[in-house]
Order: sequence, then structure tokens, then C-alpha cells
Amino acid sequence: MIPPASPHLRFLCAAPRPIGAALLRGWRGTGFEAGGAVGRLGRRSPGMDAVLAAAGVRQAVVLGAWNPASRRWPARRNVAMQARLMLRARRLRVLEALGRPARGAWKPEPHLVVPGDARPAIRLARVFRQHAVLRLRLRAPAVLLVLR
Repeated sequence: MIPPASPHLRFLCAAPRPIGAALLRGWRGTGFEAGGAVGRLGRRSPGMDAVLAAAGVRQAVVLGAWNPASRRWPARRNVAMQARLMLRARRLRVLEALGRPARGAWKPEPHLVVPGDARPAIRLARVFRQHAVLRLRLRAPAVLLVLR
């Protein structure tokens, strides 16, 4: 399966894993809440713009440690992985966030927003085997950066 074409997807790997329609719908339907604002794939968010401006940055990355490689894991294991992510991210400036799906089988998951340079957040996401992260940019639609 060839990954879907979308103006809001960027592939940071040579041979990305297939992205099924349900997974893409799940990503598009999830609102990532932080600092009283919500960011969504493919949409601009004045609230997230305010969060970025307050942090003094032009961009941020939203990442979590749940369900590595976009495969379901038991809740106990996901909680442990998120705790490890929090420990690894303690040297970075982060905001706690929550990925809240609009509907469907997905459940709310904790995330982090890492303001500033995307590279440290992307490195962390790769360590935790995440399929993708959400990049927020000031006055621009959010983009999914596919890592695997």
C-alpha cells in the first residue's frame, strides 16, 4: 500500500509504513489539547498560535509514547511508556497535552508538546517507536510528520 497523498502529511523516512484509511481518519479526528488550546491535523489554530507565542517559538511538536508503531498495546504498558517518555523529556521544555479523539474506537491519550526546534522531539518519538508526530507552526495548518 502506498501512503496516501495529503497536503498535511510529510514523510521523514524513505520507505514509510502503510497508512490505512482508519488510521488517517483517527489522526485527523483527534484534537490535541494543551495550554487551553486545541490543535488538529490540517487545521490552523489561533489558540495554539497563542500557546506558541507565549512560549516565544514559531513551532512545536506534539508527541506521545502510547501504541508504538500505531499498534494497540495494553493500557498498563502504554502508561509505563508514557512515564518513560516524561523522564526522557525532563531536560526539554514541555507542556502536557491530551490527544482527544472526536469519536470512534480511540481513547484519550496523554501527549507532550515540545516548543521550538523539532529535532529533539522527533528523536524522542523515534526512540519510542512512534509512527508520526504532529508539527504545529505559527499561523499554519498542523502537519503530520511520518517517521516510520
